[in-house]
Amino acid sequence: MVRTFVSLLAVTAGIVTSAPALAAGELDAISQSPSGFQQQIGSGTTGGPTGPSAPGRGRFGWAGVGYYNAASTGFFGFNLGGALDVFPVMPDLPLAVIGNVGLAFGDAVILPISVGAAVHYDRLPFSLLGGATFTLVPHTEGGGTPVGLGLLGMITYPMPQIRQGISAMAQLQYHFLDDGFSLFVLDVGLTMAF
Repeated sequence: MVRTFVSLLAVTAGIVTSAPALAAGELDAISQSPSGFQQQIGSGTTGGPTGPSAPGRGRFGWAGVGYYNAASTGFFGFNLGGALDVFPVMPDLPLAVIGNVGLAFGDAVILPISVGAAVHYDRLPFSLLGGATFTLVPHTEGGGTPVGLGLLGMITYPMPQIRQGISAMAQLQYHFLDDGFSLFVLDVGLTMAF
């Protein structure tokens, strides 16, 4: 389990470090054509210039730390996730597939894994994401592995003074699991568009 988490961190670090080169190439191509940026915004195929999916980008990842509560027990944990736009539901509302993995420590160790779909709106000074997931929660306690459905909400605020495409993030999750269990997650961290 630790080896898998370390591998996931290494892959995420590789993606994040290669993102600035990708972003520079995309932004150079847009700046070559003065009307290219306006056409992209007008077409509604990409998010707004301040959101997680800045011009030419349809994917973003996040990392955070926070509070987890499973079966009335508090945990401290880490969270990694990502989203990939699939198609626009409406001009300013893309549908994305999402994945999210957490690792939390307390009386036991839990590893919530979620996959699902979400929509995000990027035309405000901040961005909103909301979605539903299928959730699996392996743990070190005895008994079976809880499964169920989860709801995920996230708000991001761009921080171009750090780097273009980076945003501060706050995330709230609630998972309805089998056998009457539930999982509540409150995370803060950063998102990176690439």
